[in-house]
Amino acid sequence: MLDTERYGVLVADFNGDGKDDLAYHGLCGTPSVPCWRVLASTGTGFAAARNWSTDSTVTSADTFTYGFHVGDFDDDGRADIAFRASCGTDRHACWTVLASQPGDSFAVRGFGDGMWADPALTPTYGVLAADFDGDRRTDLAYPGLCGTGVSCLRVQSSTGTSFVSLNWITSPFYFDDAPVNVSAHFGMRAADRNGDGLADVATWGKCGAPGVPQWRYLLSTTGGATVSCSTTGP
Repeated sequence: MLDTERYGVLVADFNGDGKDDLAYHGLCGTPSVPCWRVLASTGTGFAAARNWSTDSTVTSADTFTYGFHVGDFDDDGRADIAFRASCGTDRHACWTVLASQPGDSFAVRGFGDGMWADPALTPTYGVLAADFDGDRRTDLAYPGLCGTGVSCLRVQSSTGTSFVSLNWITSPFYFDDAPVNVSAHFGMRAADRNGDGLADVATWGKCGAPGVPQWRYLLSTTGGATVSCSTTGP
């Protein structure tokens, strides 16, 4: 069905048993209604798909631009799903988390409205899900806007019940965009580059506007990030 294709299939440990499962947006019941379904891994196969929640959320203009992100946003040992849904009577875009619950179900949690996207950079490079501040809760990071509208790395830091919007670093993004946008081709990735327990951000770019193209890392620190470059790859 079209919705399943648009939402995609998400891979994570949704029931907290240490094995990765599959979640997708499908149909449940008779008559069929939209819902989230999960195929739980047994270790040797998948159990039959189960209805984890009738879909009570409403998509927004941001939903499919920024996608669906899995992680443990409330640090309970079960993976959740975060995305930009629609909230309020005016249907404004907001962060919503489908929080995995004991008994195999999702509970809808509002995680706030804060997001300041860069119209050019954010849709191109997307949103990254990882633990950027080392508190074991999954956060979201993206190239957005800060302060007076300058490009920066913004982090939606999870408190377990909401996101706090942080300006992580205001050093300009020096992307390698000539003669073609090589940076956009490789995209941005999240991983712990230096082994300090904090997720970092990597992209192909330049160190300084006139710099030579190379791997550019935004290394997470307590409440921010520093820039490091390397020609040897991620």
